[in-house]
Amino acid sequence: MLGAAALSGFASALPPTWYRPGWVAYAVVLAPLVHLLTLWRTAALLIVAEDDISPSASTTMTAPIFVGAHEPATEPAADVVPEPTPVDRSLALLNAAAAGQIAQALALLEAGADANAAPGPNDRDQRSALSIAATLSDLGLLRALIARGADPSLAVNGISALHAATRDSLHGRPDAVMTLLANGARPDRIDHDGNTPLHHAALSQDPTISAMLLDAGAPPDHVNREGLTALAIAARAGNEPVLRLLLERGAKTEVTRGTPALIAAASGHEDRAAILRRLLKGEGRYRGHRQARAQRAACRGPAWPWRLRRRTGRRRRQRECARWPRCHPVDGGGPRRCQSRARAPGVPQA
Repeated sequence: MLGAAALSGFASALPPTWYRPGWVAYAVVLAPLVHLLTLWRTAALLIVAEDDISPSASTTMTAPIFVGAHEPATEPAADVVPEPTPVDRSLALLNAAAAGQIAQALALLEAGADANAAPGPNDRDQRSALSIAATLSDLGLLRALIARGADPSLAVNGISALHAATRDSLHGRPDAVMTLLANGARPDRIDHDGNTPLHHAALSQDPTISAMLLDAGAPPDHVNREGLTALAIAARAGNEPVLRLLLERGAKTEVTRGTPALIAAASGHEDRAAILRRLLKGEGRYRGHRQARAQRAACRGPAWPWRLRRRTGRRRRQRECARWPRCHPVDGGGPRRCQSRARAPGVPQA
């Protein structure tokens, strides 16, 4: 009682003789007793908590009943692998194709991966699956992608499969180019630099690729952003086999808004003599054909004697125009009837 009175602040109401014994009783008896009681209760609570979370106790505890819960609680299944989505398969297909793992790429195609899989905007490799397959030595993946519906003319970020097949090898890949062209790939697609597949094929040592592209309808005189045609690129690189092929197919040495092939050849390859001779010969042949076409058109017209009067005399005019047949319109709108001037009656021989 004395310690409680001293603790509660009523020590001043006690007689002075009880003040000191009260504090002594509090310090010696009451304070230790209170501490022991607190420790005992805390230990008891900890023991009860450990019993509640032990495995043996969990088997005997009943599940809490919630209002509206009619189904028993089920434990989640362990080690469940989620089913891959089409996006995951397409990404895996791109990675497998880039790594050259053809068997894995074919398995992903069988599992449902998109044959027109394209990279994301932040991916380092911006080629499609078909463009990657066009650069591989094994054409099995390329054929499998086309069989699965891949678009041979699809251009991802300006790069089509034909661009990849013609630019990523110095010797080219004629088998891949032939496969793509046979399945409908467009040879007139342009990339970010304005190059067609023929521009890249002009650097290849094998003219077969350029011949296949020209046969498929590739424009021989298309000018890229640098102002160069395929002929100018071949002339600058000193690629005489492709240069000869392009000239034989009618490629122009000078085009509108483009660098002439002669200038490109003079600024490019060190051995320029053979290239320049080839270009000059092709340019002369082209100008001769153009002049012959103009003369033939003038001689076939109704006023052919007057069109050549300014440049030639009478006999030369007759001699030149006698080489070309004179065509007359037929009544009724039928095809024109042509007759050689040299054998026509009334036309003097030169």
